[in-house]
Amino acid sequence: MIVRAVPRPGQDTRLKTLAAELVEKSRQEPGVIRYEAMTERGGSVVMLAEYADDAAFEAHLGQPYTREFKAALKRIAEGSAATVTPLARFA
Repeated sequence: MIVRAVPRPGQDTRLKTLAAELVEKSRQEPGVIRYEAMTERGGSVVMLAEYADDAAFEAHLGQPYTREFKAALKRIAEGSAATVTPLARFA
């Protein structure tokens, strides 16, 4: 999946810091194949996450640090959230 968050004005550094912390912790979870974070021009943060199965993803959503990240987005991200785009492997 691709997760994209656009920072509110002045919040780009805070968003990057929180995303880096989320990635670091998420990479330790069982069933996480890949978890990366990148930035786009303008300060948006894009995370690429791949899980072994739906159960691993659901477990990730239940982690305290994932819930804290989502709560922080309400204050620092445009639209008060990130957009999530599910992906499916085809090749």
